[in-house]
Amino acid sequence: MSKDGDSILSKILVPVIVAVLIAIVAGGTAPWWIKILFDGGIGPTPTPGPVPSASSVPTPTGAVPSTGPTSEPVGGCVIEINYPFARLRERPAHDSTQIGDAPKGSYEASNTEVVDWAGLSQRWFEITALGRTGWLVDDGIQIDSKSADCP
Repeated sequence: MSKDGDSILSKILVPVIVAVLIAIVAGGTAPWWIKILFDGGIGPTPTPGPVPSASSVPTPTGAVPSTGPTSEPVGGCVIEINYPFARLRERPAHDSTQIGDAPKGSYEASNTEVVDWAGLSQRWFEITALGRTGWLVDDGIQIDSKSADCP
């Protein structure tokens, strides 16, 4: 087997891997293909239909299971950040817009949400850093420690 095949593969694969790693380290948002893999693929955007009136919407009679994120206000929950690349997001989701950084330090969480992502439940904390309020994921990397009052 000639080394030309290995050379072509390395000329394509190595730059792609390097580019992805640089984007991740630089705090880039998720690649375009993440939504395709985890959000059900590409399809037409649904056209909004008529909005039902309040009288035509059925009222639930029993407990309705929650399928969305669960939100809990927190009091006294303090998180410690020692990670130099902690990114605040506009909402608690990996594909949400980055709105700033959270420098190393202690922050009191004003809210928390548990969001399902790629089959896992992840907790997000809402904090204010450098005058901006945003969400920080508890992924085991960005948050160094949490007070006993944190969920």
